[in-house]
Amino acid sequence: MDEGFNKIEEGVGSLIKKKKGENGDEEKAEENESETDAEAEEQENEVKEEAKPQKQKVESFTQYDFVPGDRIIYFEDFSQDAIGDFPALWTSNGSGEVKTVNIAPGKWLHMNGEDAVYCYSKTVAVPDNFIVEFDIIPDEENYRGIVFTIYEENPEDPKEINDDLYPGKSGFHITLTNEGWETKGYTNDPEGEWIEG
Repeated sequence: MDEGFNKIEEGVGSLIKKKKGENGDEEKAEENESETDAEAEEQENEVKEEAKPQKQKVESFTQYDFVPGDRIIYFEDFSQDAIGDFPALWTSNGSGEVKTVNIAPGKWLHMNGEDAVYCYSKTVAVPDNFIVEFDIIPDEENYRGIVFTIYEENPEDPKEINDDLYPGKSGFHITLTNEGWETKGYTNDPEGEWIEG
């Protein structure tokens, strides 16, 4: 930074001497001196600006050893369903229909029943470790939140539509709201009480 200031001062000094020597006119030299002062100040500001520490973007690094699975256990894209129909492999105590949208490709299930439960009607066998991935487009005007639940069905009490707070023998909830999301697992202990985890 000091080197930058020294170069500016040298440049200003030589400009003033040169103007005085060429014209021999003291008044013009003063005018030129004020012009060169403005130029010098501008150069000084540029040097100061360059010398300011630049803001860096925050970068985060972590140990991430997750390896995605190579076998798809279950996949639903409503491709077998006609636009305007309720999906054939689902059931609900509310209303809904398969639609297309202008912001994403494919078909989507519009869940338009208030406080309704939507269940996939087939059993899906999952291993101990599995990945769940889904896309959702919230309804901006009416969206109050959604709870996505995966659970182990109770063979002694099978239900086509299970709208219990804790369905099946055990499972987990993914709760999505405008403010964020949370997950909660649960299981039914031998004494019949629900344990959240």
